[in-house]
Amino acid sequence: MSRPEIQSPSGFQPMGDVTGSQVYTSNPVRESEEHMSKKKRPPPVAHRSMKHRHIAIIIVLSLVAFANSLPGNFVWDDEVQVVKNWRIRGFENLPSAFSSSFWSFLGTEAESQTNFYRPVQTITYMLGYSIGGLSPFVYHVFNVTYHIAATLFVTWSASN
Repeated sequence: MSRPEIQSPSGFQPMGDVTGSQVYTSNPVRESEEHMSKKKRPPPVAHRSMKHRHIAIIIVLSLVAFANSLPGNFVWDDEVQVVKNWRIRGFENLPSAFSSSFWSFLGTEAESQTNFYRPVQTITYMLGYSIGGLSPFVYHVFNVTYHIAATLFVTWSASN
């Protein structure tokens, strides 16, 4: 007794006969052809603007969270790292940011007791000093900017 060939409109083909019932499987060739013939549409406008909305929310929340620090004074080790650090007072000391330890401005004894290599921090202090001298506001703006950049990077990394 032969079975008639049955093909469903969805591209599934019957396979085998298990206790008299038909088992359907997909047709990969047909699915591939259908997939290739479909035109790709750009993401909806709402999706693209959603990214901009997320970026704006992150920036606003960061500014709200750290707004009270902007008018504040130097705290903790800022007195030593910024106020007493003569190396941040001019860009002629820029090469030393890459060739010596962070605490080397304190002298040879401090330099021999540490191995902190922080050129980005030293350059940030140099930029801050060139913009606002010893005004804490400028250094706090740099800190908030770094925080926003790090948060955006983590968000971007998590979404990809």
